[in-house]
Amino acid sequence: MKRMSAYSSLVLLLAPATVAAQGSSGSSINSPQKALELLDTIARWMYGGILALAVIFILLAAYNFLWSGGDTARVEKARNQLLYTAVAVGVAILTKSIIKLVEIVLK
Repeated sequence: MKRMSAYSSLVLLLAPATVAAQGSSGSSINSPQKALELLDTIARWMYGGILALAVIFILLAAYNFLWSGGDTARVEKARNQLLYTAVAVGVAILTKSIIKLVEIVLK
């Protein structure tokens, strides 16, 4: 039940972002510059989303550290959460770098 509630809350929190992400209906990609702009927009949204989720997972890992009570399994789980969060932030940074690299190659 808690998992269902968490997923429902996440969907409700992210619903306005999907509406804000919609562009004008008449846009078409007819030049490399427009394709790069679209790619950059997608990368910025992904970057922001990953960083927002990273903050949530860092807080969750902190909660697990605080309430582990010396239980090594919960401490290990919290460490893994921090590691996975660091990897996710690294991937987010790489997406920004790859977009810039593609822009340089196409120009």
